[in-house]
Amino acid sequence: MFEIAASDAPKWVAAVKEMTQRVETLGPNPLRRGKHLHPDAVEQLENMVQP
Repeated sequence: MFEIAASDAPKWVAAVKEMTQRVETLGPNPLRRGKHLHPDAVEQLENMVQP
């Protein structure tokens, strides 16, 4: 969370760049179904639903 005044455009730009970098570092959601799902996550999910 950032507190930025409406008149402080450079601070806003820096905050947007920082958040974008954080999101890119995290990568895709490991629980998302589809081609982006990590094989280890598939195995863990399958183990959770087996009786």
